Amino acid sequence: MTAAHQVTRFAGRLVVAIDGTQPAVADTEANRVRFPKPRGGPNGEPGYPMVRMAAVLTAGTRSIIDAVFGTDTVDALTYAHQAIACLASGMVLLGERNFASYRFFEAIAATESDFLIRAKTSSTWGSPQVVDT
Repeated sequence: MTAAHQVTRFAGRLVVAIDGTQPAVADTEANRVRFPKPRGGPNGEPGYPMVRMAAVLTAGTRSIIDAVFGTDTVDALTYAHQAIACLASGMVLLGERNFASYRFFEAIAATESDFLIRAKTSSTWGSPQVVDT
């Protein structure tokens, strides 16, 4: 089986993951208009405009299923809400702690997919619910 045909499944569900990133883009006039440079800090103005992105990928092949990006003045969770439109029943979404938000959980649940999101250690969630697989 070639890597292009490998998929990762858990309990019959396609395993996908969501993550965000914030890469720098070329310092051109067009990019500065669309993606303004962040505010400067103690070391001065940042060198490059920044893009913020959230993407849903398959766990086995790391193929991008959906990606949403824009200016870094919008937080990654906002872009993540848009990216999960690709989710469906029969998928399980994995996410890191920055996606641990009740509203985000509700949005994922509305797609009828399952999810496992790592929570922050300071979270005050109730006891976890055990679900049959």
